[in-house]
Amino acid sequence: MNNELQLAVDKAKIAIMRDDQVVFFTLVLLQLNQKFTEAIETAAVDGVNIHINPTFFMGLTHEEQVFLYLHEVMHITLRHITRRGQRDPQLWNIAADYVINWYLQENGYRLIKGALVDSRFNGMPTDQVYKILLEENNSPCPQPDKDGALPGDIQSPGELSEDGQNKQDVSEAGIQKLADQISQSIDEILVQAAIQAEASKDDIGNIPQELRIYLQKLRSTRIPWEQVLRRYITKTVKGKRNFNKPNRRYFPKIYLPTRSEKVIEKLLVAVDISGSVSHYQFEIFIAEVARMIKTLKPKGIDVLQFDTGIKSITEVSDVRELYEVQFRGRGGTNIDELVNYVGNHKGNYHAVITITDGRFRMVDRQGKTPWIWLINDNPDRDMDWGKVIHFSTEAGT
Repeated sequence: MNNELQLAVDKAKIAIMRDDQVVFFTLVLLQLNQKFTEAIETAAVDGVNIHINPTFFMGLTHEEQVFLYLHEVMHITLRHITRRGQRDPQLWNIAADYVINWYLQENGYRLIKGALVDSRFNGMPTDQVYKILLEENNSPCPQPDKDGALPGDIQSPGELSEDGQNKQDVSEAGIQKLADQISQSIDEILVQAAIQAEASKDDIGNIPQELRIYLQKLRSTRIPWEQVLRRYITKTVKGKRNFNKPNRRYFPKIYLPTRSEKVIEKLLVAVDISGSVSHYQFEIFIAEVARMIKTLKPKGIDVLQFDTGIKSITEVSDVRELYEVQFRGRGGTNIDELVNYVGNHKGNYHAVITITDGRFRMVDRQGKTPWIWLINDNPDRDMDWGKVIHFSTEAGT
């Protein structure tokens, strides 16, 4: 990639990152692969890859380059590649473009010349737009302006090679396997983006309703620890008395200390980095720690990594610091050192939260520090002591 192209790409991405309306799509974009190739006419997506013709890209204005990136990211985010099924590819692509272009135009983005827009479809999900177009398909399909829009930019899994060339030798079974892998990858990206967005903001931004519904479905079986964990931990945290506010029952004759809101001073979050934990599980583990920081609002968190023993302990105070932590491990699992460490640091932590798949030998407890086990994808696992919360990270279930 030459310097001029790189500069244009960077400017387009920065413009997207600065817009709070599309924060969710920004987080998705940062997880996608980007490939520039002259083998395609304009731009295309085939799963988690965005293919862009560099000559076409550099012929666009800055505003149009921003639109192009968001348009392609939304095809992936709305799962237009994997949702097509047996539908007509051209008609499905057109329906998807109507949905995306309306959303981007509604949010103030300048469309590429010739992009498909029709006020009839404003706010509709892709499936509904496709159904209408199919019923009207006695006449020729509407065609984008070839000078500006993005013809056929939804490519089937396996349809493009690494350099963007069309591939014709992929078997039906191979395509289905690849489609399943892509669907899983997209779901993982969506969950991760949603958790990261919520960890740093109050909302995930302005997203289409069909995406919001799917995210709710994707995350419906996530950890229910917001309520369970908060109730469990706050039982152990006593409010402190202070003289900041007068107790009105005795006002105005005398000022007495009043009990303040319960404050969680410090937590120890132990993250299982052993080889039995999959890469996807591990990403969810870290995302859940980010949610703890936001939801529980402790004054501090020590993040402890363990597999066969303790690998590191890092103090973090916010989500940004959490994502700067380098996680290493992938050995076996042994909690002896972890339990001994907690026993030797009695009084340092209000609670210990261990995120794990639970595949290890249990040991005797040391001390009375409240201990919560968040056990992933191992519903039959129980513990001899501590509070157990089971959860699943199976995407889409």
